Amino acid sequence: LCSDKVYYTKNVLDCEEEVLNTLEFKLAMPTTIDFINMVFALSPDLVTTSGTKIKNMAYYLSEIYILDSSLLGSKYSSIGVACVVLGMMIIEKYPAWNSAMARVAECKYPLNLRIEVEGLHKAYLDYQAKNLQVTSNRYKLEMRDCVSSIPV
Repeated sequence: LCSDKVYYTKNVLDCEEEVLNTLEFKLAMPTTIDFINMVFALSPDLVTTSGTKIKNMAYYLSEIYILDSSLLGSKYSSIGVACVVLGMMIIEKYPAWNSAMARVAECKYPLNLRIEVEGLHKAYLDYQAKNLQVTSNRYKLEMRDCVSSIPV
């Protein structure tokens, strides 16, 4: 019995099964990549000649984020925007902030993402120093704008 003896375990499991079948088992949380895509979709000004390169760098940074445990408590939306901000800093040599980033990260000012951007930057530098190859090689490809080959 569960829930103060109002429902039996089988009732709860049957309801759970019905919900899952109704949703066709399509239960998914948005990922860091989804939030990166959201920033680009909401920011036509980011689609510049280097926009694809910035997006590929943001994807690369998001994969590095997965390998680093120091940012695990951060929201995916904050990490996604931090990947775009740091990607712009690496590619364009300047940080940027716009209303789409504020909307996606649910914060008004870039200073609110300082911990995420600094942590991501440290993870990026550590990753480069460790010379780990799997992710790096994938982002050395021309189709990914060779972003992992950009000097630190």
